[in-house]
Amino acid sequence: HFELNNCELKLSGEIKSIIENTYPGFEIWERNDFAFDCGKTSDTYECNAHQSPNSVIGDFNGDTIIDVVLNGHNTKNDLIIALISENNSYSVIDVSKKDLSDPKHKLPNQLGSEVGIWIYLSHQPPGKIKSPYENNTLDLKTDAFQIIYCGKASTLYYWNKNKFEEYAISD
Repeated sequence: HFELNNCELKLSGEIKSIIENTYPGFEIWERNDFAFDCGKTSDTYECNAHQSPNSVIGDFNGDTIIDVVLNGHNTKNDLIIALISENNSYSVIDVSKKDLSDPKHKLPNQLGSEVGIWIYLSHQPPGKIKSPYENNTLDLKTDAFQIIYCGKASTLYYWNKNKFEEYAISD
């Protein structure tokens, strides 16, 4: 259903249809939409089989079927959505919904005069995670992902009892 190669994500027709039914007009941000220091080039972001600035592939819910998180937009909103495997199909889960960004506008002041999308994704494999912003160490049993607010903060999202929970990584 999903293939990530050289920072390019390929979705099956079935997955595209599921997304279109939930968010008509949804488009994944292109690599060139991202700001230079926020995932646009290989100097600032390492793409691999699990991650690109606009998508993360992994088994988030622990059912051994690959899921995907997408960073994109429709005509009204910036959207980060997950497609989670469920009963031989996929359900769309809203992760984040904000007012629509324009990739040609300047970034927040601390990032200088650069233009582009400044919120990107990264993959987190299972394992123990310790953050100075949380009281407890997190023991991830499945894949997870981070939403990174370039130059500001990042939050880890992990699946727990049929929903994503948040864990602060940086501020």
